[in-house]
Amino acid sequence: PTIHALAHLMIAISDNTASNMLIDAAGGLGAVNAVCRDLGATRTVLGRKFLGRAARGGEAETLTTAADLTTLLRALRDGRAAGEASCARMLALLRAQAHRERLARCLPPAVAYAGKTGSLTGTALDAGFLFAPGGTLILAAIATDLPADYAADEPIGRLALAAAETWGGIVAG
Repeated sequence: PTIHALAHLMIAISDNTASNMLIDAAGGLGAVNAVCRDLGATRTVLGRKFLGRAARGGEAETLTTAADLTTLLRALRDGRAAGEASCARMLALLRAQAHRERLARCLPPAVAYAGKTGSLTGTALDAGFLFAPGGTLILAAIATDLPADYAADEPIGRLALAAAETWGGIVAG
């Protein structure tokens, strides 16, 4: 598969195999971590490849913060994550996100979403752009210690709607 096809699978459907192939293509965990640090995401650590489960035993875990996720998205928006054409392609991949049950869940049609979701048992995250009439918002939400797999979906969706109403020029309905 091409890099673009793997990137689509990684972003749009959260395919772990595609993600791991891209980690290798980028030079491995160390190279990915170096780029995160260079872009200002200093609390993000890709500790191991994606296995669809939390770390076990002596395995390192992947860690991030909502602040780091918004830092990375800001770097993409500002064209600092790569060249202009590459940033545009990355944004197009984020717009193709198939999992729209979190940040995009409650948004009205006037607000477009582009982002990346992630889940492990007990943890859910979504980070992305909301393209609202009043401007572009960058949001990230991470919920941990969840009692059920989908427990954070509705609250994260309401958070995005509140942001769109407060800062994005959407009139509360």
